[in-house]
Amino acid sequence: MSEVTDGFQHGALALDYDLEARIAQWESLRGQMIRAVPSEFTRDEWAYLVTFISRDSLRDVFERSFGPPATAVPQSFFRPRGPVAIWLPNNVSLLGPLVLVLASFAGMPLRVKAGSRSDDLCEAFVRYAIEHLGDGELRRHLCDQVTIERFDRHDPRNAAMAAYAAVRIAFGSDAAVAAVHALPHPIDSVGIGFGDHRSEAWVDARAVNDSLVIMLAKIFAIYGQAGCTSPRRVFVLEGTRSDCVSLRDRIVELWPSVIRQDVPMHVASQNVLHAQLNAADGWDVRMAPRHAAILGVG
Repeated sequence: MSEVTDGFQHGALALDYDLEARIAQWESLRGQMIRAVPSEFTRDEWAYLVTFISRDSLRDVFERSFGPPATAVPQSFFRPRGPVAIWLPNNVSLLGPLVLVLASFAGMPLRVKAGSRSDDLCEAFVRYAIEHLGDGELRRHLCDQVTIERFDRHDPRNAAMAAYAAVRIAFGSDAAVAAVHALPHPIDSVGIGFGDHRSEAWVDARAVNDSLVIMLAKIFAIYGQAGCTSPRRVFVLEGTRSDCVSLRDRIVELWPSVIRQDVPMHVASQNVLHAQLNAADGWDVRMAPRHAAILGVG
């Protein structure tokens, strides 16, 4: 039976677990995580997860959604939908653990389809959490209510997931997301799609410094241009061709001190491709209208 466990400005959450306890249980993993990086993860991926499950980070998710904490008599109650089904993409494997952490706060049965051609970091993280969490409600939730499988788009388990879910969350190409939502599903099921997204970084030429260069290097290092939040290109506003070349060269100079391991093969291949294309065209950078210069990741 649900009980109100926490109140916010815009309403109270009716959950069947204690919200603060679950946040504390996720945060308790951090003490173990900082000791060693599992072989399935890169150091940057693991560091991102350590930060993501901090109490401040997780609590911020709720305050951004429901407002600051409040003790007044609530005018609205929010109850999670469930069960939940998630289709993960092939190109950004870290999305699995991140989405799973957030979905765990629904407190509902959860089925996850891992990318058929990607590293299954979601299952690896769940195994790690079950092994290192103390006995408690979160560990029981992960053991008893979370199922993670890997299969391709033709597998009949896709249809079974859609028919089962009150919430369908799909990542991938626009066509892949549309195919998931076209599967027969309950009439009151909610579909959430994350299709093809492309990001760009826009920086003022006067704001370019080593701190910004280091931040860009860290973003590019994880997924290159594959992630939807990874910039496909950098605009230097009110910049010149020389500004772009300087920024590019500074990234190259600082990269070894920031990123100490080899980048994934798909990122390296993209860099080689861009270098070849630029050399063939005789250009290091491309110019955009309104005095904005574009720096390619290569």
